Order: sequence, then structure tokens, then C-alpha cells
Amino acid sequence: MVALFPYILPFLKGWRYHVPKVSGPVTVGAGRMKVLSEVEEPGFALSYVFVLDNPRAEVNIRYYDPVGNVMSYRFTPEELYVRGVSINGLPSVTLYDTANNIYTVAFVPQPPIAFYSERAPSHSVILRAPDNSSVTLIDYRESIIVIEDPDEFISSLRAILR
Repeated sequence: MVALFPYILPFLKGWRYHVPKVSGPVTVGAGRMKVLSEVEEPGFALSYVFVLDNPRAEVNIRYYDPVGNVMSYRFTPEELYVRGVSINGLPSVTLYDTANNIYTVAFVPQPPIAFYSERAPSHSVILRAPDNSSVTLIDYRESIIVIEDPDEFISSLRAILR
């Protein structure tokens, strides 16, 4: 079922794509943070792409899982690059260009991140600049599904799975 999820979305009802607060470019001052995206409704995170000009920029994807636990993915392009992380389903560096100061991280969680909470926000993406330098978010993209009507969503899912 999880593997089919993105493919059956067009046949489901009661959902919409989320539009982030920021897509870029935006500069965050040294030691400061900027909320890129917040979601209050339940939903699923399918993918993220961050294009930054500072390898020490910290990204924090924070959410409540369906049973109420606070979960997060926190990383910098530099940490991912040094660790050599390139595993499907985890945040990975796709470009680490020190000559042009362009650092790209892609994250396609497998399975998609399911989030839900009666506390708001149930999902947020925050960018934090290092204490000693600013960071420019050159571009930001996300693919997040928000469940606007849970009853309609579940009903349409049941109809497909019959």
C-alpha cells in the first residue's frame, strides 16, 4: 500500500497539495532562523529539495507522528557530505559546489512521512543560519499532501482498496 501511495493520489478525495511559506531566494541572518513551511492539518510529506549558499545551514524538519511523538530530521549539507550519506529514503547531498557556494540536499522519505497532531503545527520546516554567518536559501521545494477532509479521504481510499 505504501509503495502505491503516490500513484493512487489522483483517485482519492479530501486532500490538497500544501504551498510552503517560502520558496526562495531569502537570506537568514547569522544565528537566526526562518520558518519555510508549516502545516496544521494531518498529511504526508513526499519530498523536499533545499538549495543553499552555506554548507553549515541547518535544516530541521519537525513533525508529530500519528501516535503523537515529536520526530525530526536535523541536518546540514556539510554533515551529510562528510558522512557520505546517500541512502535512498534519507536526506542526501546532490550538489556540493564549494567554488560557487551552492549546496543542494534532496530528501524523499521512504515511506512518506505521515504526520498528525491536534497541536499546531503538526509539521514544520525551519532553516537556521550558523551563529557566525548568514545563509541564503536559493530555492526550496516540497511535495506535501494535506488531508483537508479525513472522512472523505478514508472513504475514497476504502473504495479503491475494495
